[in-house]
Amino acid sequence: DTLKILGYDIELKVIDCENRPWKRQQLIKDDKLKNTDLIVGPFYSATFDVISKFAYENCIPIVSPTIQGKKIIDSNPYAFKVIPSDERMTGYMGRYLAKSDTTKNMVLHYGKPDEQVLLWRFRQGLEATDSNFVAKFPSYSIAKSGRDSIRTRLSLTKRNNLVVLSENEVNIASLVRKLSDWSEDAYIVVYTPNSWERFKTLDVDHFDRLRVHM
Repeated sequence: DTLKILGYDIELKVIDCENRPWKRQQLIKDDKLKNTDLIVGPFYSATFDVISKFAYENCIPIVSPTIQGKKIIDSNPYAFKVIPSDERMTGYMGRYLAKSDTTKNMVLHYGKPDEQVLLWRFRQGLEATDSNFVAKFPSYSIAKSGRDSIRTRLSLTKRNNLVVLSENEVNIASLVRKLSDWSEDAYIVVYTPNSWERFKTLDVDHFDRLRVHM
């Protein structure tokens, strides 16, 4: 209705394919999507892959409002997604924190390959700033140095920005409890990948104490 008020001639079709293989195949077989100018969805990855292939073959732009992974846009120039990947968001987090004037900035991880990718993206973001001043964010592997070594590096007088680049829920739950205890003495602000919001074992009270930003 908003687009029609702006003068666009819109014909909207809403189709529920229920994430069922036979329904998505029937959609393609019946040519119900053949003459569309834009496809939004489907919401499920398996169904999106099938419809995305059809969209590519027929040069129809297709948008995913729910899928986060980068794979869906790698091989289809007609595919778009609304939610950026954790890697891209981590890069922009680096840009955001590049001008931080705190005396204690740290990046924490456990040395896993996927965490190294996030660390690389974060570094790219830091280096992308045009400012003459770029904050320093030394990185520490908790698996190598241990959690207590992080405690000794915290400032008790200045703000501590801790970028935690891990998506391992078991490790994170243990680390967050420790950081929460330390926040009684130190001013800590934690920055994390967006995947943390899906973790079931993390106490929201710890998020408040650590001022978690995702």
